[in-house]
Amino acid sequence: MKNLLLISSLCLLSVGCYRDANNDNYSNRRYSTDANTRDDDQNSDWQITTRVKSAIMSDNKLTARGRFVSVETNDGVVTLTGNVRSQDEYNYIETKVRSIKGVRKVDNQLTINP
Repeated sequence: MKNLLLISSLCLLSVGCYRDANNDNYSNRRYSTDANTRDDDQNSDWQITTRVKSAIMSDNKLTARGRFVSVETNDGVVTLTGNVRSQDEYNYIETKVRSIKGVRKVDNQLTINP
């Protein structure tokens, strides 16, 4: 019984190692379709959105309301929607987003609600 368990464990371990070895370059692959060619480079919309959300969520200068604004990116244009507490916070978020790599333009649709 112990031998059977050992053999099963070794088989699972070897399959897991084989899968990891074959997926090393997965993140470097490029995908394309007929209608839309998408390169997974540093400026893809989803990566820009991720960088913007991460920068906003980790900023201790922002209120909780300011941290949870909505972020959408289309061709490098970042659209911000949601509520902030002040004009200062509104301006701060916009300036912060403009400084993030890959952002071409900011469409700031934030609403100030004290």
